[in-house]
Amino acid sequence: MTVVLNSGVLNPGVQKAAVSKSVTPNTSAAKTDTPEKAISNAAGSKAEPLNTAAVKAAKHERLDHLVREQAMLWKGSSLAQQHDAAVPALDTGFPALNRLLKTGGWPQASLLEIQVDEWGQGELQLLLPTMAALSQAGQQLAWIAPPYIPYAPALQAAGVDLDYLLIIEQSEPADIAWAAEKCLYHASAAMVLFCLPLADARHIRRLQLAANAGNSLGILLHQGPVRQTPVPLRLKTHYVEQGLHVEVLKSRFGLEQGQQIVLSQPLLMQTGQGEL
Repeated sequence: MTVVLNSGVLNPGVQKAAVSKSVTPNTSAAKTDTPEKAISNAAGSKAEPLNTAAVKAAKHERLDHLVREQAMLWKGSSLAQQHDAAVPALDTGFPALNRLLKTGGWPQASLLEIQVDEWGQGELQLLLPTMAALSQAGQQLAWIAPPYIPYAPALQAAGVDLDYLLIIEQSEPADIAWAAEKCLYHASAAMVLFCLPLADARHIRRLQLAANAGNSLGILLHQGPVRQTPVPLRLKTHYVEQGLHVEVLKSRFGLEQGQQIVLSQPLLMQTGQGEL
């Protein structure tokens, strides 16, 4: 387990310079025919009345392409369900949770927010199986600004390979957001956990774009009242007598708000190592 104290040097992947892409304005874009004009031109000088069905089909095709390609756009549940099967996912380690999420696991190249009323209410329990699987496969994990000192023996007991766990200690929200964005964008870690107490919509959008670019999974851990931020998926966890209770607070992946599930026998309850 590597600890970095207030350092901008995360690992070689983060030191890569961003490639600046110059964009030349496409002056011809403004002259591009609309679907209606294209259909009218194709009909010749003696144009028949517009085929409204064809126009609508052309518009839907362009819109469907846009929502598929732009991760920051929200999709209605009916449209989202059409594309859920194509969303790359990481196994949560809980078969019932995989089924609930519709994507078959944690949606990769995306952000997930886990909200708790108090720390230690299952936020890490929910992630341990995936953390263990990724680290055992030799993939890096990063945890930025953990709210408590991670208990190494318990992490090891849960199967996490500490050689692939990077702890980055930061305190300023701007520094936390910067470190998370760099880890996600440069694919420095397959999973990036972070706590961002003052997250705003601008931060979340930048982090979502970085996760999408780096094909990484970003986990925003939040303690306190629910915030209205543009994360694609937000869950709430807490312990009940039967196990770990998980509630869907928000989802763009075809899930209904308010869906709930109880996961029995969380990993650390089995190990007897106590809380992390």
